[in-house]
Amino acid sequence: MALLIAAPAGAAKKEEKPAPPRPETVKHPSWGKVSGWVLDASTRKPVAAARVSIEVDGAFPETGKSTDRTDAAGRFDAKAPLGKISSKFDWGRALTMHPISLLISPKSVTKQTRIVDVSQVNARVEADGYRPFVGRVRARLLDASRFAILLDDVWLAPEGGSLVSFSPERIRMETIESLAVEPAIAEPGQKVKVTLVTHLPVDRGHKYLAFVTSTRSRLVKDQEELKAEKAPKGQTRVVWSKEITLSRTPLDRSTEIGFFLIRDQTTVLRQRDRKVLLQVVTRPEERRAAEKVAAGYALAAAGERDSALREYDAARSLNPRYPLAQLLFGDAALLLNRPRDAAAAYKELVALEPSDYQVARSRYAKALLATGDFEGALKQLDEAEKQLGAKRTPAEVFYYRARAYAAQGNFAETDKWLAKAGSELRIPEETQNEINLKRMEAAVKASPLNPDLRLSYARVLANARFREEAVQQIRKAVELEPQQPWAFIDLGEELWQVGEREQALANFKHAVALAPENAEALASLADAYRDLGRYEEALPLYKKVTEAQKMNLRARHSYALMLYAAGALPEARRELVEVVSQARDKGDLQEDGLILPGFGIYFGPKRRLVEGFSIPEAAADMAILEALQDLERHPESGLLWQNIGSALLDLGLPVLAVPALEKARSLEPALTETPFLLGLAQRKLGQAEQARRELEGAIAANPLHPRARLELAQLLTDQGRLDEAQAQLLAHSRNYPSEGR
Repeated sequence: MALLIAAPAGAAKKEEKPAPPRPETVKHPSWGKVSGWVLDASTRKPVAAARVSIEVDGAFPETGKSTDRTDAAGRFDAKAPLGKISSKFDWGRALTMHPISLLISPKSVTKQTRIVDVSQVNARVEADGYRPFVGRVRARLLDASRFAILLDDVWLAPEGGSLVSFSPERIRMETIESLAVEPAIAEPGQKVKVTLVTHLPVDRGHKYLAFVTSTRSRLVKDQEELKAEKAPKGQTRVVWSKEITLSRTPLDRSTEIGFFLIRDQTTVLRQRDRKVLLQVVTRPEERRAAEKVAAGYALAAAGERDSALREYDAARSLNPRYPLAQLLFGDAALLLNRPRDAAAAYKELVALEPSDYQVARSRYAKALLATGDFEGALKQLDEAEKQLGAKRTPAEVFYYRARAYAAQGNFAETDKWLAKAGSELRIPEETQNEINLKRMEAAVKASPLNPDLRLSYARVLANARFREEAVQQIRKAVELEPQQPWAFIDLGEELWQVGEREQALANFKHAVALAPENAEALASLADAYRDLGRYEEALPLYKKVTEAQKMNLRARHSYALMLYAAGALPEARRELVEVVSQARDKGDLQEDGLILPGFGIYFGPKRRLVEGFSIPEAAADMAILEALQDLERHPESGLLWQNIGSALLDLGLPVLAVPALEKARSLEPALTETPFLLGLAQRKLGQAEQARRELEGAIAANPLHPRARLELAQLLTDQGRLDEAQAQLLAHSRNYPSEGR
């Protein structure tokens, strides 16, 4: 028998509802190392004894393992939850390992998974005599093997100055001052010296090696190691050099010299566009032509192609028999879309060096292709292959042969030679587009009433940025098969790209009407509503897609953001947890031991190292999720709202970012990064004047801002105010001379 208890007099009846489930949270149970450096913003020298605190659970601790003080080099090492380390028994190892492995390491019979999924932290940095820094600091390196992240630097502004404290993102640590070869015009048997001048963060404990690259190994050996000259203590300027004695009877007479650096035996650093030219001459008339070639080469490196072409032409006039002048003139003429001039120069080059089948014939064939002389091009390539033989023929010969056959419509031969070329070199995307366009054009011509061919042709055209032509082909496909939803999806996508948004939306709606369960149609319509700011209409469409395709991470990601936009924050958090959990990268396996016939000897556990996510959106989703979690405990934190706004910008959603950033400003007006982020969002939304005011405010507050001047320059360029844009670019270059933007 149930016992009934009367309600107090006057009390209204209330229907009892179960409490809503608390939103799930992302958990980082394992703590790892968070390292970085603190520098003086005005001198870029280390700041010692700076107090660093890494935010944990939305708060900056005053003491404990999440805090540290910088050393004399400005370095700090703190701790923070970065992800998860887990271990389990590995039966595969247990059955194949030698018992001695257990004596070496009892953990060798386990499989350990290390997941680092934190790509940014909030930090507070303070030092006597400096303005404090409070804000987001991105990780420049995630290292699952050490379970650590390395942060971008934090720059503290001295008190009383015009600067503010901030963390410049993605600033290059290694910079190149110069690369030179002396003498650049040498004689056979002469000694030349290659000198590379760098600025390297050797004070941070990094070890570097430097190597020469050469396009002609018979003249200068490729990958010769450079020797570092001893630098004064505390100097980051490192000079590398190597003296090379040229052959007295060189087989090659010129080479392009470049370089690469290796940091800590793991990371290769290159600047492929930084090269110098070495020429070897024997007669005065060759030297005069070589001097003109050197002048043209320098102009080409500076981007002055027309002037470079004139210098190369002057070299040809001074000495028509100087092969390098003909070669570089031909290369420059092709870049300037003058294929007939290039073909004439390459023809002279072939006459001068008829046995050079690897370079001269290939370049001549390339120019003939550009002029439409396909038979002439194939003749040169046939001769090269005949003389060199199958094993010695360079992949470039196969590559140009494929292009020649494609131009003639012989796609069986095209595919055969393209496959041969692709086994040795990367086929440029523009060439793939060029061949695919010819292939599809021929196919449509042969079957003009096939709507599927029309759609395929349109996709190739769109990939090659021929959007108007793509729209024409899709419209013809629609005429041929008006009940095909894919045609309307594609048409909507192309119209959206060219700014015809209302027409695009109408096509997406029609595709959904034709195929209400088509996930692609639903997602396309949802994306359109999302980008128009019509979140309530996008939300049910994304929900329908995710219910049908639970592993569609991008749809789930968008669904979570629409829940956020609708104010359903607990539901958004639950969905974001699913996205970041499913989007973790599979990682790499690391074995530490010796594999012998029949068994293995291991020195530690098998490790699966996971750094980041399989889809780029998930890193920003993680930042949003963590900020939403922490806002439960710290609802008045402007920094957390700034993190959300910044992540939404990373996701290309400025409409959603602006309210979050305005919330950040209202809660914490002192956050100096907010004006920049607002300016960036408004520029992307086409709100030029508001964006300009915000960006100018960001620059006024922080004259060293690493991105504000670049964004303002882009905005001014879009408005046609080129002189003002140039002034901003010059100011940025003065602040960051090594960026080379």
